[in-house]
Amino acid sequence: MTKFIVFFTFLFLYTSLYASGPFTLTNLECANISLKNKTQIFNEQDEENIIELLTEAVQETKIKVNQEDCPSFRITLRAIDAKPNYYLHVKLDLREDVITDRKDNIRTFALTYSASDFTQSQEIHSDVLDSVQRLVDDLVKHFNDDNEK
Repeated sequence: MTKFIVFFTFLFLYTSLYASGPFTLTNLECANISLKNKTQIFNEQDEENIIELLTEAVQETKIKVNQEDCPSFRITLRAIDAKPNYYLHVKLDLREDVITDRKDNIRTFALTYSASDFTQSQEIHSDVLDSVQRLVDDLVKHFNDDNEK
């Protein structure tokens, strides 16, 4: 179990180092918001709080929320219960349909933004909000940097 946790920690720390580099939020005008809870630890109230936190931050950037034919921000929650601690992984992606530069201009699904946070926690219900807040703050900063005029 210890090797698994060390590997899991290394993997998510490594992937989070490159969270903002290859991604762009330039000219993003609208987005839908969804949440995928891949654990039994979080309840409906936790999910509502997380969606509200992301929605408010996105609206502050002037991105319209819950419009048709728009990309989608998705928060994914995962956790390992290793009493007395939890290991929490929160991921924030922007998913959208894009047209490639390949022959025939193929329409495909792509992640155009991705960031994650991995945390050890004993207070998982409050720490998940802190984790989401860190990701949202990074998202807003990235959006503002990409759309600077």
